[in-house]
Amino acid sequence: MPKGLWKSAEDIIKLTGITDYSKKTLLKQFFPDDYKRIFAVDVAMEERATKATKEAKLAAEEKAVAQRKITERANAPKDPFGREATPLEYSPEGEVTRWDYSPDWGVDPKTRYAEYVRPSPEPSQFEQATTRAEQARQAALDKANADVIAANQRLKELELEIERGKASAQERYQQGQLGATQQQAVLAQQQAQWQREYQQGQLGIQTQQIEQEKQARLAQLRANPASWLEYASLSGQNAVIQPWMLPLMPQQYRGQVTTGSPIPGYTAGGSDMSGMAALTTPERQYQARMSPASLQQYYGYERARTGAPIEDVQWRLWGTSPPGGNKGLTYTR
Repeated sequence: MPKGLWKSAEDIIKLTGITDYSKKTLLKQFFPDDYKRIFAVDVAMEERATKATKEAKLAAEEKAVAQRKITERANAPKDPFGREATPLEYSPEGEVTRWDYSPDWGVDPKTRYAEYVRPSPEPSQFEQATTRAEQARQAALDKANADVIAANQRLKELELEIERGKASAQERYQQGQLGATQQQAVLAQQQAQWQREYQQGQLGIQTQQIEQEKQARLAQLRANPASWLEYASLSGQNAVIQPWMLPLMPQQYRGQVTTGSPIPGYTAGGSDMSGMAALTTPERQYQARMSPASLQQYYGYERARTGAPIEDVQWRLWGTSPPGGNKGLTYTR
């Protein structure tokens, strides 16, 4: 039906025998004003649905951004004095790959003494040593392959000369065969020597990598006071009594050990530290007099002796009642 015969929305409803849904679509396309007038309720519901969808999408995006910031802050490195690192670089998946540390990272605001080493974003000595070792290994392998190729080429040349000498005389042929056998024996000896040198180089590289990993692990443990026992065990040193441990030693050890004495139950180089002396729980007043490094050493001692995480040790200390008989908060009806 020509469009010129359509005068209003009522005409199109009368002249067409289509479904209600098709009528609405046709009216909305050619008579938008009549559509809004006839189906005002549907139009209002569509507008509210569109607005709600946009608001829900915006809220979801804002919630995702807020959740990512919360996750970044929870995973951000922190120094013992509450300073947090800020994200510096992100991966394509949105994860933080590099952190930015403030200039005063790890500096005690009271003493101005840096008790903790600021993490460095630069490649570690272990990574640099590994790169150099891999380069040296690849150079040695390339040289060995080149020498083998040259030796094989020389062997082919010798075999060609032997084939050309067969026509001259049987004796010369035999002499040539003997020379080729000797050359092959020398080549086999050279190849065996190259193989031994390559294996020795590989062993040296692996030994160097193991030593670099150990040194990197020792540096990491040395930078964390809570890992002082693990550092002593890995380095093969003897862990000794610290000054803050004397007031916390059990009754049977008091007067028998002093600062610098071996820790009872500790074995140098051993992995099981459960046999060490059980220290008494320090009271709040004594905790307040302990330095941050001493507290970290106490946390590490309890973790090594009991296997409990540092967070559980800290929670147990905070739950210690102060002296004076105060039992903390209680409920009374």
